[in-house]
Amino acid sequence: MKRIEDPELGTLIGVAEVASLTGITKAQLRNWRKEDQRHLAKIEGYQAPYSRDVWYRLLDVEQYLADHGVKMGQSGFAPIGSPNAVKAPLLNPDFVGAEAEARKALLAINTETVMAYRNKFAEQDTSGGVMAALSKFATPVYKELMPNYDPSKTFVTMDKRYEYPVWFAGATKAMRMYANARFNYNVSEEEIDAMPIGTYPPINEAKRI
Repeated sequence: MKRIEDPELGTLIGVAEVASLTGITKAQLRNWRKEDQRHLAKIEGYQAPYSRDVWYRLLDVEQYLADHGVKMGQSGFAPIGSPNAVKAPLLNPDFVGAEAEARKALLAINTETVMAYRNKFAEQDTSGGVMAALSKFATPVYKELMPNYDPSKTFVTMDKRYEYPVWFAGATKAMRMYANARFNYNVSEEEIDAMPIGTYPPINEAKRI
């Protein structure tokens, strides 16, 4: 893939390479360049002089990957189950057995999927447990992450989640804690806090689970 060097910005890479490295689709990168979506962009683009070509700093992409890229890969992938396929050693050999299945289930709840899980759990639990979980666990997260947090508001409402993307961080923990208790996963809150949550706002929010 073509790269260019700029004396001020360093190595610049094209849209296709950014998509390949990060998993962000070219369509999403293109959308982030639209004026009404620029505030959602996770990586800054640079317009080439006298051209419509857009480039990205390799250093910015590497920083994005350091912050989000590796984490987003841990979202609950499951093997298809081919018995004769080559299987290299796991990067985390301790991540096996029943405890591993519980952790994978919780990792599957991330910023991309939390809204869909919230809706699914709410349909299954008509006692109000899902909203209680959001109130109990999300509020401290919002207070920590949102500089202008207003204590008079329990938490950012779902319909405002893209206006205040921190909703995704708080809701992800809330739904993980709810699932952990409901399904008796017995994963500690410290472990849940250490789990990656993905990017917010999400790149491709799931509609249903």
